[in-house]
Amino acid sequence: MDMTKKETLAEYSSNAEFGFYVFHEDVFRQNIRNMKEAFSSRYKNFQLAYSFKTNYLKRICEICAEEGVMAEVVSPQELRYAKELGFRPGEIIYNGIIPDTAMKLLVSRKGYVNIDNLSEYTRIANLARNTGNRIRIGVRVNLDVGQTYASRFGMSRDGSDFRPVMNDIADNPDISLAGFHCHIGSCRQLPYWKRKAEEMAELALEYGAEYLDMGGGMFGPMPDELASQFSGYVGSYEEYAEAVAGTMKKYFPDETVKLILEPGTALVGNTMDVYARVENVKTISDQMFITVNCNSGQLGMICDCRDIPVEVMKTWQSKKENGWAAKDAIIAGNTCLEFDYIKKGFSGTVRQGDTMIFRNVGAYSISSSRQFIVPRLAVYDYETLKILRAPESYEDMMKKYLQ
Repeated sequence: MDMTKKETLAEYSSNAEFGFYVFHEDVFRQNIRNMKEAFSSRYKNFQLAYSFKTNYLKRICEICAEEGVMAEVVSPQELRYAKELGFRPGEIIYNGIIPDTAMKLLVSRKGYVNIDNLSEYTRIANLARNTGNRIRIGVRVNLDVGQTYASRFGMSRDGSDFRPVMNDIADNPDISLAGFHCHIGSCRQLPYWKRKAEEMAELALEYGAEYLDMGGGMFGPMPDELASQFSGYVGSYEEYAEAVAGTMKKYFPDETVKLILEPGTALVGNTMDVYARVENVKTISDQMFITVNCNSGQLGMICDCRDIPVEVMKTWQSKKENGWAAKDAIIAGNTCLEFDYIKKGFSGTVRQGDTMIFRNVGAYSISSSRQFIVPRLAVYDYETLKILRAPESYEDMMKKYLQ
């Protein structure tokens, strides 16, 4: 009998020096299409952009281009990457807080640039005055939508930057207002999004805007065992669309103002797994520890804040080993950090050589992993079993230190 793809990958894992990522292209494409349908069915003047920083995998970014999704970038390096992948200036949104020439060049070439502060505005205004080009910019605003913390990004309407910027735009022949942008991290619940849409719409009516960019920070599809860990309700694409696109339709029934979203986690979170081999199992002071050949830094922030879903698969290597009945065990990573913990409270039967599959690690895993003690991991395509990114080598890790 032919092995399934998952079984084949588990056998790869049993022989690999380190764990590896597995990317599900069909899931990613379907997420994009489902989100676009949910929003555009309620508000046709809609554009989706993908947050590059969430996952840099080349194939992911290529799929975005194929599906008509723009690139959202936040640094000169990300901007260069988007351009090298073929995104044109008008298909790139730059929300950087790093002052750089690249941002100024993009805005002069009719890309989308949302400024964060007065200093940033002054630099772009000087560029416009010196070149004689009329430049369109977006303004990132800082809103209170009910979150429990003060965001440090954007300009508050009662802060020191907002009024001078808006007054100067109104009087400046070299600058015009294109739109407003707002992204507030860790505010994923539906009520936050509805309030943000309402406040952004009010700004557009007051100052005039061609677009409203609502940023990202939504929940995406996830298994029930993960969804149950979030306080409040985990919204679906349809529910977010009703809260945001439905609000836009009420304020702008003729749909003259473009609605832009910049999701990352909501699109890519459930599209990747990590396959890792169990290296050893031991008990110390009644606490069982299971060590695998990847680490928490390679799985992203989900390890720090949630109980990550995991599946255990036997391989030819582990079938000949005796199993341990684990109860409330700690799954630990392959670094020498004391608290390199991937999951606490694991229960089940486990053997040395088993493959552990960690789910929902598509967001802030590849892009946040670091070269600490061990190299960064390979990426396989689930359907074709081809390598999409080769594992890093000794040279990748250490050659800079030898120069």
